[in-house]
Amino acid sequence: MTTSCKAVCILVVEDNSGDVMLIQHCLSKHGVSARLHVSADGEEALKRVEELDRSKGPYPDLVILDLNLPKLPGTIVLNRIRQSSSWDDIPVVVLTSSNSPIDRDEAARLGANLYMNKPARLDEYLKIGDRLKDFFA
Repeated sequence: MTTSCKAVCILVVEDNSGDVMLIQHCLSKHGVSARLHVSADGEEALKRVEELDRSKGPYPDLVILDLNLPKLPGTIVLNRIRQSSSWDDIPVVVLTSSNSPIDRDEAARLGANLYMNKPARLDEYLKIGDRLKDFFA
């Protein structure tokens, strides 16, 4: 595979391993060479954010965040990320199954750069990679 982007580091906060595999696949299909660091629940993600702030990085190039997580919801993780000035330039993409306008508005209010619904069909899921690669162009 030829990549059009340098290797990027992405923090994926997602409890469904199938969705993580689909994210990796759709990025690869769009020429994004990425190292994914996965947090499978909100508590684990918060710990990772705290660790990165204590050690002063290295920070990811992008965060992909589900809202419906075990232990703590994604909105708490997003709020914590946006409370730290160290994360100001790091885009956060909410990728969730929630179609709720309340969730969409809350994610925008908390500073998400993009809100996308998880598609039901594989061909639609693969299009996500095209939207994500724009963050690395």
